[in-house]
Amino acid sequence: MKHDLTGQVFGRWTVLELAPAMPQIHAHAWVCRCECGETRTVPVGNLTRGLSRSCGCVRPTLTPEGREKIGTAQIGNRHARIHGQTSVDGVKTSSPTYQSWRRMSARCYDTRNNRYADYGGRGIQVCARWREAFVNFLQDMGERPAGKTLDRIDVNDHYQPENCRWATPKEQAQNRRPARRR
Repeated sequence: MKHDLTGQVFGRWTVLELAPAMPQIHAHAWVCRCECGETRTVPVGNLTRGLSRSCGCVRPTLTPEGREKIGTAQIGNRHARIHGQTSVDGVKTSSPTYQSWRRMSARCYDTRNNRYADYGGRGIQVCARWREAFVNFLQDMGERPAGKTLDRIDVNDHYQPENCRWATPKEQAQNRRPARRR
């Protein structure tokens, strides 16, 4: 028998049992339960090499030492279970409202985001209430209407309830910072 991983923990995964053979992955896999309660089959190499640390309920940032740095910009699945926005019709995808919240946080706090320089790099932040939990954002902003995206009324101020609205592309185009001259 292969090395028994039953009961071992890898990131947020706890190994439950050996999975039935999966010839398409050319390796054995294990049935694992994430801390959020999601159960999935994970190839052994993804577990042992640290390539899979959760079901995706949290997108961790790694420190230089390889440890997870959990900040309030990431979400815990505890919030996802409450708001139900991370799964649409049983398909593992995100609602438009949830995507707006995630992208807002990424622009402000993820230095690898291609828009970081225009947001977090300029000091734009997300209010503590919204950083704490998606459900707070959802309560304050409501569902994202079709054809609209998140917009800051004052482009030099932070993401907070009194400075945000759902806007059409035309409204957003009229609400931009002046172009930088070279």
